[in-house]
Amino acid sequence: MSEDKPKTYPRGSHPNSLAALTSTWDSDKAREAQLKSAKSRTENANRRNEIRAKLKMLKEMEAELREDKLDSVDVLRLIAYEKMDEGDMDTAIEIFKSIAEFEKPKLARIESKVEEIKADAMSDEELMERIKNALKS
Repeated sequence: MSEDKPKTYPRGSHPNSLAALTSTWDSDKAREAQLKSAKSRTENANRRNEIRAKLKMLKEMEAELREDKLDSVDVLRLIAYEKMDEGDMDTAIEIFKSIAEFEKPKLARIESKVEEIKADAMSDEELMERIKNALKS
């Protein structure tokens, strides 16, 4: 005959036993959960306050901008300086790049017109006239 090993269960007793029905919460775990919950509520309240402060600042800034009647380049410049103050240099550089395009636009492309002239098919007067016109433009 083979000997039967007793079954082992994760908590040491059968899951249907009365011992499995007892709560796993004790006062230490309850205190940890309470502290964690309080920390979460505090962090959420701080985030809400930061958002409210930013909205208030944006509304004040909007009112100032309406009074000053700034153009779009000035607004972009203000935003770029704000990003620099926040330490977001990449965004500030991108904004300054777009400002530079407004202040110093790129040179316009020059269209070149190539016209073949066969000198042997023209008279000397026509040839001199074409040369003078080409030098003028």
